[in-house]
Amino acid sequence: MRLLRIYRPYTQYLHQFYAQRPELVTQSYDAQQAVLMEDCYHWANFLSAALRERGYDTDDIAANARPMQQAWAREHNISFSADHWMEEILLAQVKAFCPDVLFVFDWSEQVGPEFVRECRRVAPSIKLVLGWCGEAHPPAAYFREHDLVLSCAPDTAADLNRQGIRAVHLNHAFAPRILSRLQKYSTISLAKNDIGFMGQVLHGDEFHNQRAVLLDSIVAELGIVLYGDVSEVKSFPIAPNVRKRRELYFKLLEQFDRPGVRFVIPYLPKHRAYLDNRDHEKLRRVFARLHEMAKPPAFGLEMFGRLAQLKVSLNTHGPSLFASNMRLYEATGVGTCLLTDWKENLGDLFEPDREVVTYKNVDECVEKARYLLDHERERCTIAAAGQRRTLRDHTFTQRASHLHEIVSAAIAKGPLPILS
Repeated sequence: MRLLRIYRPYTQYLHQFYAQRPELVTQSYDAQQAVLMEDCYHWANFLSAALRERGYDTDDIAANARPMQQAWAREHNISFSADHWMEEILLAQVKAFCPDVLFVFDWSEQVGPEFVRECRRVAPSIKLVLGWCGEAHPPAAYFREHDLVLSCAPDTAADLNRQGIRAVHLNHAFAPRILSRLQKYSTISLAKNDIGFMGQVLHGDEFHNQRAVLLDSIVAELGIVLYGDVSEVKSFPIAPNVRKRRELYFKLLEQFDRPGVRFVIPYLPKHRAYLDNRDHEKLRRVFARLHEMAKPPAFGLEMFGRLAQLKVSLNTHGPSLFASNMRLYEATGVGTCLLTDWKENLGDLFEPDREVVTYKNVDECVEKARYLLDHERERCTIAAAGQRRTLRDHTFTQRASHLHEIVSAAIAKGPLPILS
């Protein structure tokens, strides 16, 4: 079975990756790809390596890694345009690889339904097109040319199925080979490395508004280090001559913003607009404070190295009702004590308060974080148990086995295996 995975690393990561290795841009495609895979960014080639042990021929293409992709095009005498080089080179690579399974590990305009249709045209060998999405996902119509969508979030998979898109749950994982690569990061000195958070904080109800409010509250109580992109949220435009009047009005609303009084305000359109504006301003200030304190995001091996140094890794999901993000496995995999938001399926992945620690609100999060930082023996015991669980049940070897079952059933058009 030949499986080709197409993915798009964060643009910021690629800029950082090549800036740290300027000599790489002139090297061959194979040389660049080898270095990129060894940096252990996201899934890297972890799943592919595990699938190869099952007899698959695999490859992973970083679609937006421009120096590497254009090196491949030059080496294979493929012409491309300035505006559409990504899609044109990708199609040539799909044609050259002749996959049985095309795994489009991205949802973006460049690799949408039209691209998938073109892939089928240039590579008639394709028997199955897989898609991927996490908590947030595009409209179901985006996947109309896919045969099957995989999602780390069970509720996302269920939502797509309700909309007529065949979808199934597949968790993220950890690659044990990362552990042997972290020695050089053991001497990194962090100003505040007791408790930290790594990840994006994007503005929007479908993204990380609740995450931002949680982090802002915890920052006020605990010293944490935050690595990641934090949105800058613009203010509503306000004329200078009404700013003072608006501030006075907000203060007045604060006095009435309590049970038995506020319920009147939504029925007054003018007042409702002011209230919405005020709530937006509060959220804008939260994001502004986090943006000010955030350190640049860490990626790949550097991210794992910094995670391993933390005593407690704070995790919080986006809007999903289920525990599903990568940090569950990354933090436990490197042996850090994970403090994560409670989700109804978490017990299927880890034993709460024995392998990871959970919280349901800000106060409980702060309380448990303080306890873990003050009780080293208990913290280390939980961290070690979490790492053992991840190395036993949550590696890419297990995920490759499940994916093989999914692929085999999907090609045979049989019932898809359910994650147990």
